[in-house]
Amino acid sequence: MLHIVETNFQSSSQKNTKKNSVIIIGVFILIVIIIGTLASIRQPTNKVIDVVSATIPKKVTPIEKPKIDKSIVKIQVMNGTGISGQAGDVVNTLVTAGYNSNNIRPNNADDFDNTKTIISVRDNFEETASDIEKILKKAFTEVSISSTKIDKHTEFDIVVVTGSSVSSMISQQ
Repeated sequence: MLHIVETNFQSSSQKNTKKNSVIIIGVFILIVIIIGTLASIRQPTNKVIDVVSATIPKKVTPIEKPKIDKSIVKIQVMNGTGISGQAGDVVNTLVTAGYNSNNIRPNNADDFDNTKTIISVRDNFEETASDIEKILKKAFTEVSISSTKIDKHTEFDIVVVTGSSVSSMISQQ
C-alpha cells in the first residue's frame, strides 16, 4: 500500500505543477498584454501626427506644358473670301505673334464664299492651333478648329482658310 500512496502523491504533485505552470504562463501573458496596452497608450502624439502628415499629399506642382516653338511651325494661310490681301494680313498678324515668316505661305482657297475662318491641324499641333485661334478671334467674326486632321504627309502643320473678318486690316489688331 505504501507504493500506491506514493504514486497518488506524485500524481497530485504533478497536477499541482501543471496548474502552477498554467497560472504562471497566464500571469505572464496578462503582464505582457498590460505592458503592451500601456505602451501603446503612452506613445507620444507627435508620432501619430507624423504618420498622419506623411499620408497628406504634398503641394502638387502642375506639369508645365511645353512652350510652342513658333519658329518651326509650318502654316499655310488660304484666302477664303477673295478680299485682296486678306491672307497677307493674316501672315503679318501671325508673324507679329511670333511665328516665323519663312514658314508661313499665303495662297488663295478654292472657294471665296467662306464666312467662317477654319483652322485645320496636324496631330500634335493642337496647342498651336488653339494659340492661332485666339490670335485670329481678334480679327475674324467666327474662328474654329476643324475636327478633320491634316494628313501627316502634308507639308504644313496648320492650314488657315479665312472667312469674314471684323475689319479689313487684320494686322492692326
